[in-house]
Amino acid sequence: MEKFEIINALGRKYGCERYLEICVPTTGHQFADIDRTVFKTCDRLIYNCPDSHGDGLPVTYRTPFPSSYDIIRANIPNSDSYDLVFVDPYHSYDATMIDLLGASRILTASGIMVVHDCNPSDSELVGREYKPKAWCGLTYAAFIDFCLSTMGSAYFTVDCDFGVGVVFKKAAAVPSEFRMTKLSDKSRLDWFVAKSNDHQRYAYFRTHRKRLLHLITTERFRAFAGIPESPASAERDIAAQ
Repeated sequence: MEKFEIINALGRKYGCERYLEICVPTTGHQFADIDRTVFKTCDRLIYNCPDSHGDGLPVTYRTPFPSSYDIIRANIPNSDSYDLVFVDPYHSYDATMIDLLGASRILTASGIMVVHDCNPSDSELVGREYKPKAWCGLTYAAFIDFCLSTMGSAYFTVDCDFGVGVVFKKAAAVPSEFRMTKLSDKSRLDWFVAKSNDHQRYAYFRTHRKRLLHLITTERFRAFAGIPESPASAERDIAAQ
């Protein structure tokens, strides 16, 4: 299952009309596939972006600075600007957390956030230092920290494409089966203690990822979102497993 399929399906299901994609030049890559019959407004924010960068698609906001902070604070003042925000960040912990907190601020009260690279499948994909071609960095850790700190919201992660997280600002927007069961105090403590050691934290994540991410299959998401499964999509999902 592709990221844009999840975004478009959520947009249709929840009547979303205003979309923003937050990314850097090396991430995102969904803008051309967003369904314009669903989303009447489609904006894109690219940070860490030189003036020379271009891919033939419109860029609503761009900045050469290494985070989205200044753009979100200065250029998107309304707290209810977007119904759905897709976050595919630069994968450092800080850049990811700034994107998540910023996206949450500009979502409507019942808005939805979709986040990429929440479920790195291998320790070689994580870490603080940029790796060309395949790098999920510490986005998974920032995503979990963000979700655990926003009590009352609902979230789950679709098990495809290095993990596609879905966060609902209003928990009542989704059935109770998709609301994360509160982690025990012991689990929260273990996760927090591992924060200062990347290897220890990923080891804990690898063991407990299903519960930390509230991981669901693509088949379960398709049923939830009302997406009929085509032969082509089934083949892609099998190949990705």
